[in-house]
Amino acid sequence: MGRILKIIVAFVVSWMFFFPITFTFLPQSINSKIMMAVIGLMIMVYDLLSGKNKNVTDRSFLIILVISSLFSLICYASTTLNNTSEYTYSTYVVSMLVWSSAAYTSFRFIKKAHGYSSIGLISNYIIALCVAQCIIAMLVDVFPSINHFIRQYIVLAEQLSYEHRLIGVGISFDPAGIRFSAALIICAAMMIDNALNNKYIIAYLISFFIIFIIGNMLSRTTTVGALIAIALFVYKSKFWKGYSSKGIANILRNSAVIIILLVPIVIMLYNNSLSFRELCDFGFEGFINYVQTGKWKTHSSDILQGMWSVWPDNIKTWIIGDGYFSNPDNPRLYYMGTDVGYARLIFYCGIIGLTMFGCLFIYLSTFFRKRFPEYSYLFVFLLILQFAIWIKVSTDIFLIFAFYYPLIFQKNSERCLVN
Repeated sequence: MGRILKIIVAFVVSWMFFFPITFTFLPQSINSKIMMAVIGLMIMVYDLLSGKNKNVTDRSFLIILVISSLFSLICYASTTLNNTSEYTYSTYVVSMLVWSSAAYTSFRFIKKAHGYSSIGLISNYIIALCVAQCIIAMLVDVFPSINHFIRQYIVLAEQLSYEHRLIGVGISFDPAGIRFSAALIICAAMMIDNALNNKYIIAYLISFFIIFIIGNMLSRTTTVGALIAIALFVYKSKFWKGYSSKGIANILRNSAVIIILLVPIVIMLYNNSLSFRELCDFGFEGFINYVQTGKWKTHSSDILQGMWSVWPDNIKTWIIGDGYFSNPDNPRLYYMGTDVGYARLIFYCGIIGLTMFGCLFIYLSTFFRKRFPEYSYLFVFLLILQFAIWIKVSTDIFLIFAFYYPLIFQKNSERCLVN
């Protein structure tokens, strides 16, 4: 019972880091991520002073700190040269430190609960957190009493008037989509690593479909992760070489069974529940339009397509940016009317800033590939996700790398085994 309680506590702590919660009874500037970061800092200091973890500092973190600082400095230079006061990314290095410290808190609680830590264990927590988020978001939408109860203590995003979509607890819209996307890629990697174990394959497949289906009802960005996860599976399966293993065949067989069981349930809910139908129409608008018209299109993709025509018209902006991330006349609107990630970053800090920001994730991916070579492919595909996401929005996946990073503090991090 004690171990179960420790795992529950570790899960809650991880939620507060992974899905930052703003409480109604606290100032909005203080969310659960900030709280976890403060605790993480104290734990780090204790570990250093007590000698429990002499590896709590690493040269790689200094490199991450330098790259983040340079990116922040470039952003600050852009705002200074352009005489603006928008410091959205000028303080990114602070954000990076907060995420890292909060992740360390989660890591220590997880290790305390399980007695070990590994790529597989952290991956399982990421997947489980996203599955739980999807289920809770659905419950909040279906049961007004649950919605009312949660809103008494936790600030939730407001439902948009022109579309019915799920609202997450601690996260919504594109930030939710990028987390779900990463979870789907990680899920695919874990399936491949445990391809001959039916118990784990079924658990991962069920998790995959829950995140994919319900996740799209929160954010259609989730589809990007699903496509990259499929690409990862195809790459590791070596279909393109005309080769297949027993493990891959086992995954495909279990996938077919779950899909056969799942399709009738989804059809029944779609035909008998107006709320579920509206959520499906939002989450899978592109699929539905493709089936009906032969063209993949959504309301947001049509808007995004128009935004792709908006780019700087002068050399200065291309190089150092205009120092604006949002519309200076109305901060709720996008600067220059574009939400394209690459364009927004260029308008804010130019090619110089965008390049430095990209270098941060290239370094992170390369570092993890070298430190955990048996999972090098996972970190390559997470890097692909980052650059793919910027086609749509400017959100980043640093928190995913931050969740894994404390593993390097161990002298001999266990290989990814599911226990």
